[in-house]
Amino acid sequence: MTIRAIAVLAIISLCGTDLLAKQNVPGNGERIVLQLSGNLAKEYGRRTGASQNVLNDPGLRIEIVATVVLALADGQVRIEHSCPVGENGKLARLITLMATVSPDKITSSETPSGTIVFASPGDGASQTLTVAASRIFRTELSDLKGVTLRTWSLVEEIGK
Repeated sequence: MTIRAIAVLAIISLCGTDLLAKQNVPGNGERIVLQLSGNLAKEYGRRTGASQNVLNDPGLRIEIVATVVLALADGQVRIEHSCPVGENGKLARLITLMATVSPDKITSSETPSGTIVFASPGDGASQTLTVAASRIFRTELSDLKGVTLRTWSLVEEIGK
């Protein structure tokens, strides 16, 4: 009876880890697509030099990619994104975004291996087959609550 109980617990623990791996929680170092909207999109757009016409669009959405820098014990993930902004061909400043995202706000989609993909939408000429399954994580952020948006200025540059 004890051997059966141990075997059942071993199977449950193996299946349980597999189920956790398939959840919508990216691990450290994984990429996540952020869709910015609302006030956050306006603030990000303003800092990256978007025109006033773009900033006044009520449906403004900006997509960027961030990196998961820390998967927290409670399931939340801390993400970071940076974007260099140039003026007149020279780096002038750096925009960084940091946030902690709840796992229930993250979705994912998987592209199985052997799927036909194209370089860009509508490009029927350059198709390839995926060689491995890939997973894309996504989330949407719309306000500044829980988000840190920083603008860094280049003060000095040494070397070429």
